[in-house]
Amino acid sequence: MPKFKTKKLKAVDIEIVLLWNLCEIHKLRSFSTPEQEEWVHQLFDDCGRKKIRPIDVFDSSIREKYKIWILCQDWVPDKVRHRFAIWCVQRTIKRACKIGWELEQESLDAVRIKRKWLRDKATDKELSDAWHDAGCVAWYKRWSGVWWATYTVANNVAREAAYGTARYATQAAAELAAREVLGSDWDAGHCVEEDVIGDAAYAEERKVHLRWLKREIKKIASK
Repeated sequence: MPKFKTKKLKAVDIEIVLLWNLCEIHKLRSFSTPEQEEWVHQLFDDCGRKKIRPIDVFDSSIREKYKIWILCQDWVPDKVRHRFAIWCVQRTIKRACKIGWELEQESLDAVRIKRKWLRDKATDKELSDAWHDAGCVAWYKRWSGVWWATYTVANNVAREAAYGTARYATQAAAELAAREVLGSDWDAGHCVEEDVIGDAAYAEERKVHLRWLKREIKKIASK
């Protein structure tokens, strides 16, 4: 049964966001630099307040990938973030199936069980097992964001599920767009055409993700 820690929208100051950013940098085993913190200061400068709310992020001038990252942190309700992860991966699976890609049962089960878990119809153990099984498939299919998205969605930590699934869904969107355009010439290899198609797909997918998040966060903020 899910135990949600964050149930309401929160307002945070710049020190909290910088701490989130530093933790992410540490996890990736890189170092904090002024450039990596610049977007955080830009966000608060745009808002013009010492504390900001999730709804304030959408009007900021920071890059879309940073908007998605910060909206997956612990100031947005856990349930919204888990639902976002599920929505991202379902969108990805639907598009993959449309071009004929077949996902393993373990990958599909991870999404199914995550949906049940969110409705208190599956246990933490069942979700953990599904996460592990989907992860084994993802490692085998390690080149593709489609399979990694089905793995990350089964994470029971809202932050990891939301941002991880959104990130891999965006990668998958680039792969699938290239496959749709290049057809049989596409082999998951590198080519100039794939770069151009992928960049456009990345940008479009992030816009779609932000539209979903804005709609859901506005609903909560208006209550």
